[in-house]
Amino acid sequence: MADLRAPMPQEHIHNAASHQDIIESNPFLLRILSKIYIANYTLQLSTETRFTSFQLFHRCLSHYIHYNLVPHDTTPQGNSNSNPNPTSTSSSERNINISLLQRQELSKLAAASIFLACKLCNEQRRIRDVINIQHVLQMQEIDGLDAHLHPPKLDEQYWEIKRDMVKMEQTLLRIILFDVNVSHPHRIMVVLWEEIIKNSNSSDSASRNMEKADMNCWKIILKSAWKRLNDSLFHVDSLMCSAPSLACASLSLALDEVPNHSVHFSCEWWGWLDVKYEEMMEVKIKLLQAARISKILVPSPDLL
Repeated sequence: MADLRAPMPQEHIHNAASHQDIIESNPFLLRILSKIYIANYTLQLSTETRFTSFQLFHRCLSHYIHYNLVPHDTTPQGNSNSNPNPTSTSSSERNINISLLQRQELSKLAAASIFLACKLCNEQRRIRDVINIQHVLQMQEIDGLDAHLHPPKLDEQYWEIKRDMVKMEQTLLRIILFDVNVSHPHRIMVVLWEEIIKNSNSSDSASRNMEKADMNCWKIILKSAWKRLNDSLFHVDSLMCSAPSLACASLSLALDEVPNHSVHFSCEWWGWLDVKYEEMMEVKIKLLQAARISKILVPSPDLL
């Protein structure tokens, strides 16, 4: 049975507003998310593995930010004025300083997220492949792949890096409280897409004659919805929405984007997944916000 909870569960969020604001205001964190995307692309990993690696790292990053980077208020809890707006983000929270050591640690945790995601999705990659990609995930001030960066030699330093990778994988698991279950809205969206097609086709012969033309349109809709879900990789607010609501919102956006499509259906298909119309509309707004960030972080194919 598919996991219907949010890809980024509430138990891994300390402050959703500050977490997203910190990411967007910190060039290093934005760059490392882009590097994870590049690494997945370079390793030719599936959408499911890619999505899982991002969720593992987002969970890890949320805890890491809370416990290592954000200054905590030491005001006694009895003081009612200590936090008048818990969802607001102070300037000190946004303008965090990530040390060189913390940058290196986060880069290693990013690589460990990819390595663990490969195991969880049964898409095995050699640890050496991920070690090589770890070099891509270091904090170079570049976009895309560094053509001058070479994999480490098989010497004592390599074996030390390999041992460190295994330790970092264990560290990652402890940080995320060993919660490696990831819900995948892509799966739900495809099933929903298929069901909508079945309901949109009536049994009369005229409809059957239009089926091939409609199918081309439906493929465009599927591709557009798939891209919308991929945009959510960089947006925690979107990932906090339930998997069914993400699936419905992505399909609704895709239907809005495809002009003059000839498919017609009057039923409230989002209700098939117990998603309310108002909820779907809210998630659509979040996915549009995610698209803005994705457009910045996903590198041009020419740079890959």
